[in-house]
Amino acid sequence: MVMYTHQFGPRSGGLTVLVADRYIYPVWERGGALGDVWVKAEVEIVTNSSFQIVIMAAIRDFAYGGIAVDSIVLSPGCRSSSANYSLAAFPKPPRHPCTDLDKICDFQPDCAEAEDEAKCGDFSYTGGSSGWTDTSIGNQGWMLYKNLTSQEEYLYVAEASGQQLTEAQTRTPLLGPSGPACSLSFDFALTGSPDHIGELSVRVVDSLMGMRPKLWEFSGKTGTGEEAWQNASISVGARKHRFQVSADARERWRWIRKGEWWSCQAKGGW
Repeated sequence: MVMYTHQFGPRSGGLTVLVADRYIYPVWERGGALGDVWVKAEVEIVTNSSFQIVIMAAIRDFAYGGIAVDSIVLSPGCRSSSANYSLAAFPKPPRHPCTDLDKICDFQPDCAEAEDEAKCGDFSYTGGSSGWTDTSIGNQGWMLYKNLTSQEEYLYVAEASGQQLTEAQTRTPLLGPSGPACSLSFDFALTGSPDHIGELSVRVVDSLMGMRPKLWEFSGKTGTGEEAWQNASISVGARKHRFQVSADARERWRWIRKGEWWSCQAKGGW
């Protein structure tokens, strides 16, 4: 299935496509706001029984923005079914947050087992890597690789369905505020041919002031095999407002792993 989505402004929460056959399960999702543009999406559906497609969107309590979907086209292999069919039961909704929304991802555990800090982009938490959300709108995007056997996981850049020649971008949830010693540590690798194959950069997106200057960038090639991995430690510093961290890359064969926050708790408030 091909469609175009418009996810604009702070009111835009997220968009999900689900398939309902014997069960109902997500097959594609895109979170957050992508700007005042229509972005192409390709959704792969693989099932051996009759099914229905469910499109679900969430909006936030803000004054402007929203979510729209247009130009939905199914591939020739999709056709109507005459079988009697009842929609699978929806899964149970997620539990209410264990604390106030502005305390989630503030680098200060407020819930049992630090549940409120578990999906904030820190790979040291189980599921922490899932806190990074691809916000790319072009022909390349970030994906998450996970090997449950070896416990290996990393983010990497791959081809995407968008038509614009823009960089791949992935962002954390809203974080902070943060203290002056706050830093982000991660491993990265840029491989391929030729020697200069693009760049990788990191910047802060302030919730009030928007995109800030780059905190760090690397251009070129880091090597081959396991030796290609290098470590970077970036000072994020004190941030009074909530913020996101954005990792941007041009060209394929970019990897990020082992991202961790260090000493980011804001002491004594602002």
